[in-house]
Amino acid sequence: MGKLYSRYKQYLYKRILLNNYPKLFTILTKNNCGLSLKASKSHVVYRRVITKITKLINEIYPLFLNRGINYINFNEGIRKRKYLKKVIYDNIMALNKRKIVDWIDIDHIWESHISRKANHANALLILASLEIHLKAGKKI
Repeated sequence: MGKLYSRYKQYLYKRILLNNYPKLFTILTKNNCGLSLKASKSHVVYRRVITKITKLINEIYPLFLNRGINYINFNEGIRKRKYLKKVIYDNIMALNKRKIVDWIDIDHIWESHISRKANHANALLILASLEIHLKAGKKI
């Protein structure tokens, strides 16, 4: 009963929001299969079926349909995507020159990631992000 009650409360909550803020809920949402909260139940079900079929086809023919991917595989992207690799590298090297995080061997993290000895994508993204934020904080 608890699960059913919880779903009813969620449904009721969404209906209240839709009635009070109709324009806000025309935005597409991940939780509704990429549709707005105003989308009909049948449209959501249709989208779920299409998504499942697409995933099955991708398992058999991985290069055939790539629409279901909504993220970047940073582990491989940093190694293979020219511009992503350059942005990450340039920013971590600029951060390294600042000597702010001198307890981290940034060169080693980069080299071991690029040479596939380890997956340091998360660390590289955080370090590059730190440098980007430091640059954005400067008065230019």
